[in-house]
Amino acid sequence: MTRYLALALPCLVVLLMLPGVSFFFDITPKIVLLLLVASVLVLEIEWDLPAVLVSAYVLVGAVAAWASPFPQLAFEGSAWRRTGVITEAAIAATILVLRAYPREARVSINIAGVAASLYAMAQYCGVDPFLNPASYRVGEGAYQIVRPPATLGHSDYLGAFLLWPVLGGGSWPVSVVGAVAIVLTGSRGALLGLALGGLILLYDRRPAIKKVLMGCATALVLGILFYASPLGAQLRARAFWISEDSVGGSRLLVWRDTLRMSATHPLLGFGPDTFAAVFPRYESRELARAYPDFAHESPHNVLLDALYSRGVLGTALALALWVLAW
Repeated sequence: MTRYLALALPCLVVLLMLPGVSFFFDITPKIVLLLLVASVLVLEIEWDLPAVLVSAYVLVGAVAAWASPFPQLAFEGSAWRRTGVITEAAIAATILVLRAYPREARVSINIAGVAASLYAMAQYCGVDPFLNPASYRVGEGAYQIVRPPATLGHSDYLGAFLLWPVLGGGSWPVSVVGAVAIVLTGSRGALLGLALGGLILLYDRRPAIKKVLMGCATALVLGILFYASPLGAQLRARAFWISEDSVGGSRLLVWRDTLRMSATHPLLGFGPDTFAAVFPRYESRELARAYPDFAHESPHNVLLDALYSRGVLGTALALALWVLAW
């Protein structure tokens, strides 16, 4: 049974959404599915070093949630993100079991990656049978951009997910389709991850330089043709937006204020998924004046996310997991 779950679950979690059933139709169904599966798999965890580190990370999050100024929010998660301790524990339990079935999980992620990429491409072209295109189009006229979210709720989340099938799927058709979709999302973080991941793969596999140059030249020519074509209008608009905002909008100021906020609770932080509730109390005047009436829902930085939610102890565990994975 676990093998079948490994084959089905990653794909279902990525693609499952129920528009019209729930206001948070792209989050709630995924969480319900994860909780149900985790309740079945939790007893199958094999306790080795990765399992101990992941469990310690979840445990620190639970202690931080208990000590949080918003304990219920930290345990259950915010209405939008739903990444409280309960959800994190379900994700951790599921991953710790499914890692024993890497081939099945890879196939499932590849299927999800291709499906999500094709859906994103259709959204970019104005075809969407499920969602209102106005919900992911911004701006007007020649400067209107489209940020296709597929089934992930936001183009940045889609781009972050697609790095998995593109860089780790082991299939070049999946990688090509996913890479194209990442470009269409307009996510700068995903594009940076794609570039760095590509360099790491080149170093690891050391393919023939002729093949690399031919592949890069082909991608460059096709990319230029698409960018200059009528279909590339919204991508050109996105490039213009990026040129007008080279530092990522409020990100740098949010990072600075998050560090200041985290320094007030250095040991355990404020608890998972409490950023939107806590941050306004520590937001600087400079940030508030530069971006008035703007809600900052997260620090948009995985290390700062660990720092504000779990303090230095949780951040150290996150770094330990990174080193172990590397």
